[in-house]
Amino acid sequence: MKISIPSGWHELTINQFQELLPSKFEGMNDISKVINEIMILSNEPYEEVAKLTNKDVDSIRQKTKWLSEERPNVLKTRYKIKGQWYRFEVDATNVILDQYAFSMKTLETLKDNPETVESNLHLLLANISRPIKRNWRGKWVDVKEYDLLEMSEIFKHNMTMDVANPIIVFFCTLSKNLTKVTSDYLTEKVEKMEKAQRDLADTVGL
Repeated sequence: MKISIPSGWHELTINQFQELLPSKFEGMNDISKVINEIMILSNEPYEEVAKLTNKDVDSIRQKTKWLSEERPNVLKTRYKIKGQWYRFEVDATNVILDQYAFSMKTLETLKDNPETVESNLHLLLANISRPIKRNWRGKWVDVKEYDLLEMSEIFKHNMTMDVANPIIVFFCTLSKNLTKVTSDYLTEKVEKMEKAQRDLADTVGL
């Protein structure tokens, strides 16, 4: 019986990757784990996977050895998914509050759940990405209006791990230094607001 499965990280979607996380297989025996793994990779129902012979399973395991290999690490800052182009902002100081707030909050929960990043990968990537298009001059510009949750679902089911993994690794590395940058930025904003209030008070004689 022939079943189609991803041949590498470049064909594995975020959703499939999340379904393969260790927590998803807790409490399963070895046979159940194998069946569920093949169902996830092939998108075939249980009835079809259950027809596989031991020889078929051994063949599939040989073809999925790449799952135990290192994940891709070549960063792409612009990528196309389902006909739409997106970009990843590598300069955190450009969009600190807008793009990174949710992502930083999510990363704070890592100590409670070691799979925090993986299970929220599509949401994290949606928060640090932007849909883009070419303007009449041929220059790439941001799409101003879009649905963040809808975009995260598109990422979840269509973005492959060769694109997703390098971005999230870069972001997590960046986040180690981002807390201080964010704090400095917020302090500066507060100081400007307080100064504006003092100037207003002086102007009206308060």
